[in-house]
Amino acid sequence: MKTILLPVISGLCAMLTGCSEQYFVAKDLERLAEEAHEVTLFSLNPRSVAGTSTNTESIFHGYEILERTPTLSSEEGHELLSALADGVKNSDGMTAMCFNPRHALRIKVQKKTIDLTICFECRKVYAHGFNDDRTFYPSPAPRYFFNDVLARYDLSKPLNEAEQDPAVKIDQ
Repeated sequence: MKTILLPVISGLCAMLTGCSEQYFVAKDLERLAEEAHEVTLFSLNPRSVAGTSTNTESIFHGYEILERTPTLSSEEGHELLSALADGVKNSDGMTAMCFNPRHALRIKVQKKTIDLTICFECRKVYAHGFNDDRTFYPSPAPRYFFNDVLARYDLSKPLNEAEQDPAVKIDQ
């Protein structure tokens, strides 16, 4: 009996710990939405071109920047961060092994800069300067809102795999 209960109890503890961590990440994103004074949304090429520590005018943590918005209004920045927080709250915790980020956010709060490299395909966000630089896991739902914000600025949404490489076929 003990050999059956131990894995079940361990699994429940892991699920509860993961859920509670996601809850706190979502709350921290909501707080960030209130405090941010500059937010920029980036469209990225999901193929890595440099190490993740590389940050230049054309490279965001190792990924080529395709386009970027100007600094967003405080309302738009708040909406993006709130959408991401909702995505974290509504995440089922599922993730994939890939990391093909097509979106990123640069957030400035007072003198601190926070960078979030986002892959909605695999449901991962790599944080730099936030959440102790730990990865967190949103649902893919905010992707549509992120693409809508890009469209408001006449910027193209990031390419999906099939658009990037015609040899790859993805059912839409």
